[in-house]
Amino acid sequence: MYLGINVLITLSIIISYCYYSNSLNYLSPLFLGVICAANTETYNDILFNIKHTIVSLILFLSTSCVTFFVYKYHTFLLFWLFILPLLFINLSSLIQNYSQSFNTAILFNIFLLYLLSNNKYSILLIFIPLCGAIIFFTISTLWKIVFKQQFIKINLYHLYIELSKLYALKSMFFAENLMDIRTLNKKFIQQNISVINLLNQMKYSLYHSHQNPFFSKKSKQYFSQLYIISQELHEKINASHIKYTEQTDKILIKSIKKIISNQSILLKLIANKISYNNITNIESDVLVSTDKQLSNLRDLNSIQIKYLKKNLMKINFKLKSILDGKTKKFDERISDALVKEYKLQFRDIKNFFWFKNKTQDNNDKFALRLAFSLSTGYLFIIFAFVSKPEFWILMTIYFICQPSYSNSKSLILQRIFGTILGLITSFLLINISDTIYFQCIYLIISGVSFFIFKNYRYYLATASITIFVFLSLNLSDFISLKTFELRLIDTLIGAFIVWICTRYLFQNWQKNNVSQLIKECKQNNFRYLNQVLTRFMHDVSYKNISYRLIRREAFNSNLKLNYSLKNILQEPNSSKECKEIENFSYNNQIVLSLISSLGSHRFNQKFYRYKNQLKQFYFYNEQLTKNLKESDKKYIFNKIDAVIENILLQAKEENQSDLIFITLQIKQIEELMRLH
Repeated sequence: MYLGINVLITLSIIISYCYYSNSLNYLSPLFLGVICAANTETYNDILFNIKHTIVSLILFLSTSCVTFFVYKYHTFLLFWLFILPLLFINLSSLIQNYSQSFNTAILFNIFLLYLLSNNKYSILLIFIPLCGAIIFFTISTLWKIVFKQQFIKINLYHLYIELSKLYALKSMFFAENLMDIRTLNKKFIQQNISVINLLNQMKYSLYHSHQNPFFSKKSKQYFSQLYIISQELHEKINASHIKYTEQTDKILIKSIKKIISNQSILLKLIANKISYNNITNIESDVLVSTDKQLSNLRDLNSIQIKYLKKNLMKINFKLKSILDGKTKKFDERISDALVKEYKLQFRDIKNFFWFKNKTQDNNDKFALRLAFSLSTGYLFIIFAFVSKPEFWILMTIYFICQPSYSNSKSLILQRIFGTILGLITSFLLINISDTIYFQCIYLIISGVSFFIFKNYRYYLATASITIFVFLSLNLSDFISLKTFELRLIDTLIGAFIVWICTRYLFQNWQKNNVSQLIKECKQNNFRYLNQVLTRFMHDVSYKNISYRLIRREAFNSNLKLNYSLKNILQEPNSSKECKEIENFSYNNQIVLSLISSLGSHRFNQKFYRYKNQLKQFYFYNEQLTKNLKESDKKYIFNKIDAVIENILLQAKEENQSDLIFITLQIKQIEELMRLH
């Protein structure tokens, strides 16, 4: 929303200036600069944004100077178009804080080629887009200074809304007429992806807010605490729900469903209060109703329902503490952990320049594919458009050539459809509105629409940018029907080049990475379980920050797994891999749910007295985090089975229901891990 507002203000200033100074031919160059500047937009602290702006402008200026001087030399320009993506895409993957600047520098150079082909060869064509970028950067920075807390509030708002949706889905597991549990679990997994993405985004914003001198210490602590609570709520919401559906008491299940539904409503209420900056002294009928239902919830002598009730009570307590503005004291060590996690290590830079960083294989392939696509597009332009180059082809290639085959395939279709829609709309607007005033209004609308839709409805974003370009061309010069035809042909040529290169060149098929992703998920699950066991083996004073980081890694591994599944579905001849990863993903969600169930009770002091028994689990589980042969894994799992049987026998003899509960949970986790 704020990006759209900043673009609206910027475009209004630019169009007003061009209109009153009779410089309408500057519209396209200035707007192309705005596009580049907006593409680098980050929602971080003020100082970082200033540094980001300076880096972006230096990259735009230095690379565009090279493009300008090699423009008339085909061989040098071809070489430059090949080297530019190869270098900058790899740098963007290494220096992630400035990744958008590196990626957008490629786009800035392609825009410059487009301007040089449609205007008189002049050095001004470098500085006019830069002026557009500077205007946007200035407005964006002023906005961040005035509304310094808005961006982190927006992230928190969306995070709690998505948590509410996730919790509402969990309530469906307790419905009287339960739908197919596998289908419901798939929906739960998909919603989990949204929550994990927002948790990662929130952590990134939180890290930068701690570097922001404009934020007060109280605000930093408040937002950090809300993030930490959201992490804990996410774990508790993910806590095991599969077994609860087997309960036969319908009244009990109905009560649980009602409590969970009410708590989901409370999460929405919290999201709204965060947005409006008013989270104190809230009394809600929903909260009172939930408290009453929780106090009346019967245990039925079921250990699972007993711990479910405790889990629900802890969730209610956390929701209540946020609504009442009584969150516990912030732990400064968590802030330190956030800072350390995002520091760029010098050895990473050294390894990159010595070509020792083997983790960048995927980016290397994408960089090669984009470099080859742009070079092929330029060679086609040289031979097919001798009189006047059509660099719209390169713009098409840049926007739709993506790292994965599925994304490229989707954008190719959307680009073609959006271009056709934009051409038709542009033709109608030009012929219907012959006054400059109305065309300027349409320019603002189409310019803002491009940024609103570019990440969600790419075909509408394509249509919007097409409308903007044609309206600005019409204001500065006469355009004929042939211009419309050429734009469609350019788009089709660029789309065809991308499809060929994406399908057959330097392709990193996601199905080839399935085994590695599954292995990563397994290892992170074992580490996650071990962190829970570690917490059980220490007294209540033990603070383990690494628990949060490893839990995050486990959920992120599952996130990558599901993204891969989405991409594999679009890849040719991948039905076997789809079935394999889909089954694993389903079981993996259950494993995470069960570990979360244990983790949500990690502060329960009752489990500390079982530390000697839990040490045996920890010892064998630690072995499973390493690269072992299948025969060794089988041996360790057999040892774990023996340990479980011994502990269960002891627990039943001594009637230790708490130990029985966690042992059965671990047994179920180990069984699922062994199966997949």
